[in-house]
Amino acid sequence: MFTVAGWRCGLAICMDLRFPRLFEAYRRCKGTDLILVPCNWVTGQNKPEILNALVRARAHETQSFVVAVDRAGADPNAAYHGMSVMANPYAEDRARRDGPYTFATLDGAQARELRAALPLDSFRASYA
Repeated sequence: MFTVAGWRCGLAICMDLRFPRLFEAYRRCKGTDLILVPCNWVTGQNKPEILNALVRARAHETQSFVVAVDRAGADPNAAYHGMSVMANPYAEDRARRDGPYTFATLDGAQARELRAALPLDSFRASYA
């Protein structure tokens, strides 16, 4: 965990996107606003769509922003898509592509707004 410009940030790596408990722990224990995920997302059947779906799901589940940045190009073992997905807490991909670069504007108010309207931890506590 670390803080940048007032954002509480967490880190995950490529394959971690398939394990939602890590992301849940960031939300519950650390109050994370932004989770950064560098990837080596190899090419394959439906892989861009899978990356997009996983990032958007983790963002909505954690009520935070999730940014995944994939490696580009190829090495002797694999090729990579070189895509980025930047999802807000409403599971919307906020990435804007401009040539080889991807940009997004992240608004922390979206996370606070969703957390106030849908306080997941209070629901969980009522079932404990």
